Amino acid sequence: MKTLGAAEQHFEIVFGTSLESFVIDGILNLDGKCDTEEKLKAVARVLAINVEIDGWNGILDLSGNGIVNIDVIGQALETNNTLKELSLSFNQIVDIDAIGKALETNNTLNALNLSYNQIVDIDAIGKALETSNTLTLLYLQGNLIVNIDTIGKALETNDTLNALDLSGDQIVDANKQKLDSIWNNRGRLHI
Repeated sequence: MKTLGAAEQHFEIVFGTSLESFVIDGILNLDGKCDTEEKLKAVARVLAINVEIDGWNGILDLSGNGIVNIDVIGQALETNNTLKELSLSFNQIVDIDAIGKALETNNTLNALNLSYNQIVDIDAIGKALETSNTLTLLYLQGNLIVNIDTIGKALETNDTLNALDLSGDQIVDANKQKLDSIWNNRGRLHI
């Protein structure tokens, strides 16, 4: 029988079951199941110390939980080296500065889905993309994004990102055209 660390024990107390019970087809599926700040902190603790989870392939789905503040997840990503894909779609997230900061140092996350939140400012992500060579997929559709200057600037030097979705945001046509010319057919771009 596996000996549980403090973070895993805390997770089991908060959720009432083991981490492994949420792994479905290799995905740690907490879609709609992480609806309190205490649960989010329990997930962050597990991520921060890189807990090995039986059957998990590095994909975490935190969609549809009504999450507003993701600072604890951002802080966990700064030390995490097991997470490959993170979905935070269909929440109430506004501020993504902590995620942007984490992307500056995290070298394992290659897909990030922040679609259908309340995000306006993506400067932190743009700044991180200037130096990040890991993130390949970025989904930001259905937010309230207007200004994409920092993303455009980052794409002038970042050649790792090959899928970007900003569809359904509030971006004016002139900025869409500018981003399209910078993108230069490198992969999937939806604006």
